[in-house]
Amino acid sequence: MSELTRNINALLDEYNNIKQNKSKTDDTIENIISDINKLTNNGSNVREIFTNIYYINDNMEDKRCAVN
Repeated sequence: MSELTRNINALLDEYNNIKQNKSKTDDTIENIISDINKLTNNGSNVREIFTNIYYINDNMEDKRCAVN
């Protein structure tokens, strides 16, 4: 998994934590969206990044990536 993918996953995890009132940071949804847009050049450099047919969603891997 690339560093970009790990960073996006971490931001999406934090976004979900904020929406579920589980966040332990001072981030806001607007900050997270802004950070994702900066990382992805407003989405233009991440086309098909999560559509790998061999990708299996692994919640434990997502958590590990979010921590690191």
